[in-house]
Amino acid sequence: MLEAIRTRLSGWVSFVIIGFIGLALVISFGNMDSGINPELVVAEVNGEEIFVQQVRQSLDSQVKRYQDATGQDVPPFLKAQLAQNVLDSIIDSRLLLQYVNKSGYRVSDATVAAAIRSMEAFKVDGEFSQQTYEALLLSQGLSPQLFEEDRRRDLQMRQLQAVIEDSAFVTPSDYRRFLELEAETRDISFLAFNAASYESEVTVSEESVAEYYAANGQEFETDETIDVEFIELKLANIAATVEVDDAMVQNYYDENIDRFRTETERKASHILIATDEQSDADALNQANKVLGLINAGEDFEVLAAEYSADPGSAAMGGDLGWSASGVFVPEFETALFELQKGEVSMPVKTQFGYHVIKLIDIRPGAEEPLSEVRESLLATLARDEAEELFYSASERLDDLSLESLDGLAMVAEDMGLELKLAVDVPRIGGTIGLPVSEQLQNALFSLEVLEDGENTPLIEIEPGHVLVARVTRHNLPQPRPIDEVAPGIRVFLVSQEAASLASAAADAVLLELQEGNEIAAVATANDVELQSEQAVSRGSRELPPELVSAVFEAPKPNDVPAPQVVLSPNGSVLILQIDSVVPGKPSELSRDERDERKTQLERMVGQSQVAALVQSLREAATIRMFDDIMQDPEVL
Repeated sequence: MLEAIRTRLSGWVSFVIIGFIGLALVISFGNMDSGINPELVVAEVNGEEIFVQQVRQSLDSQVKRYQDATGQDVPPFLKAQLAQNVLDSIIDSRLLLQYVNKSGYRVSDATVAAAIRSMEAFKVDGEFSQQTYEALLLSQGLSPQLFEEDRRRDLQMRQLQAVIEDSAFVTPSDYRRFLELEAETRDISFLAFNAASYESEVTVSEESVAEYYAANGQEFETDETIDVEFIELKLANIAATVEVDDAMVQNYYDENIDRFRTETERKASHILIATDEQSDADALNQANKVLGLINAGEDFEVLAAEYSADPGSAAMGGDLGWSASGVFVPEFETALFELQKGEVSMPVKTQFGYHVIKLIDIRPGAEEPLSEVRESLLATLARDEAEELFYSASERLDDLSLESLDGLAMVAEDMGLELKLAVDVPRIGGTIGLPVSEQLQNALFSLEVLEDGENTPLIEIEPGHVLVARVTRHNLPQPRPIDEVAPGIRVFLVSQEAASLASAAADAVLLELQEGNEIAAVATANDVELQSEQAVSRGSRELPPELVSAVFEAPKPNDVPAPQVVLSPNGSVLILQIDSVVPGKPSELSRDERDERKTQLERMVGQSQVAALVQSLREAATIRMFDDIMQDPEVL
């Protein structure tokens, strides 16, 4: 069945399908000229190689999300950390995949085919559509083999996940303890030593400002920036100039009439009696038994759910959806096409076992008239023409830029495009005045462009948007005058000294509390406000998060108070005392709430078991990571 499907795949791939796969080999115009060997090995896991292209694909996705969220490029230090995280994730996935293969987790071709048939992306009006299926998969660089194997790996990993979750055992005492802890509340008292309240006591001299300026001069330099001229080319602008007339539509329709004809389709159900765990004779006997039950009037769907070894269709009463010729293996298809509507076949032998097939319905083929597809053809032809013009213009822009040694003005004039200018573009912190693109940022600050004066190669900002650029001026960092930065230095020094005063005051009070004095008396003696909060929960949002964390990390109170010190990001210091702890009451939760909490706890236990499994696999594995490649900014 899967082999027949494999031969029919052609056309384009939607992002809906890409969402189902873990490794999408998406080919983009901007990656063609990267100069990096995609098969460069960055790591080995028990002898299996991990290639740089796999890391770059996941890394590019994370970088894009960061840029979309912040409008800035990823700082180099953060990108290096992201790259390492991506590689670690790929290594963990590879270890788990090796584990499931070694442990005997298997997914049959029939199960993979059923999973593909169940995907919403392949359905029309809720039914699997062969025509829609055939319209998807290849043009974005995904081969059928890659798509199938990725689905197979996904199903294997789901098997492992199900096994681990099913084995995640939670004892009644653990469950009750979890409910009590989750709903636990605490009453607290605390003293706050706000750094800001001590600022009035701080005096910063001109000499202190000057000393700090002299010792930290690099902090007060202007940013390194560049001025850039660039030429953009956008598919959308070209598309707005393209016109398609009715004659072009008619001609395309006539030349591609087969695209607008649908084959006769059949809707079938089957019951599969597999031969992988029993003899051929036993399987045939069982298939004949099932056929006898059908002929005796028993419900086909009920029997499919009970007897069929095809998990993908058994759960749906054996339903295989609508399909045209060429979908199933020859033996199955021959038997299906011999049936009349409502008939059931004799047992049919295939490589998967014995099938009892029922033909549910027949849908005749049809030809879509031009009037129904005219608008979509107009859009398609306009898009195709615009894309052809765009890529032709992109190649010309790249060639002219490569040949131009004295700027881009003549290139812009030759192509009838606008020469744009961006000034004071920083090395780090965003492409001000330019489209956001890490590839563009790296190119502009490369040795060839920044110092040798070359134009950038053609750079893809996003599909349908490319540009070339040139650095016209390099603005090196310069010391900022002390008069300009002195106010900021003074504010910083005041805040630092105020934080020190707050810390010293808190230390003195803490010492009194540790000597056994009551917190209320200590607060009064030191003229500090005693604050209290009742029934603080783990999800409390009324208090600073660092205080809430400290509240539930602190030990339960006993006869001797145990004050805790909590540091705030703004330099303030809190001294915390736990007054009482009120355990959560499981009896106050509804049945649905308790069931939800139990599922949550089992999931947490399962996740911890997966993490432990990965850690043990790492410890037993032979892993080689080539740090020189991972640390090369030209590679990642």
